Amino acid sequence: MVAPHPPFVFTADGTPVRPKGMFGYYDASDWIERYGSRAEYQAGYRGQATWTARQTLATVRRLISASRRPPIIVVQGDHGPKSGLSQNSLNDTDLNECVPNLNAYYVPPTIRAGLRPGITPVNSFRIILHGIFGLDLPPRPDTSYFSPFAKPMELTDVTDRVR
Repeated sequence: MVAPHPPFVFTADGTPVRPKGMFGYYDASDWIERYGSRAEYQAGYRGQATWTARQTLATVRRLISASRRPPIIVVQGDHGPKSGLSQNSLNDTDLNECVPNLNAYYVPPTIRAGLRPGITPVNSFRIILHGIFGLDLPPRPDTSYFSPFAKPMELTDVTDRVR
């Protein structure tokens, strides 16, 4: 699921809206430059995020109630909201808005004990896979990076700026 990324197609109550812009990689400053203001981006994001969260929670509840044994459920985002992201400028980006991401888990207590605030998806999955299958996957550094959209392999470690 690629929500609540633009284009924003639902309001908070799930009512479809005619999106501004086309489906593609137009996000953050690119979306704002082409399709609307930062306030419009925030309103669209907020509405779509609210609807998506309600639908996701309802799905999780159905999965739990329909399972014969407790399932393992992971709901993760790849980043936070991006109304403060400048696609090609680290200096003009609000890292504290953009970098933190959703990490929600429904796991047994033995696995939950290894999941901590600030853990990155690469490590949460290592802990979960160890807890389920006993895999020996040593942790990786919990690191966050910024890369300009125009140069995606030009990585800047921003971990210390967002902790």
